[in-house]
Amino acid sequence: MADQTRGCEVALILAPVGRDAGIAANMLKESRISSIICSDLDCVAEELRREVGFVLITEEAVLGRDLREGAR
Repeated sequence: MADQTRGCEVALILAPVGRDAGIAANMLKESRISSIICSDLDCVAEELRREVGFVLITEEAVLGRDLREGAR
């Protein structure tokens, strides 16, 4: 996990299927945007406690999941 002062130029990536997360991270790196690859929604929730610019989530990561818990 990154430190509390990382700034808003950090993206979270939740793409648990295939190579999507790595490809997205490399594309962001080419644009000089740091990223953190999260393995699950719990990781995303934990990282959102820190400063984050945006979150990229693929459909596969949330398909069939009850997202009401994370909305709190």
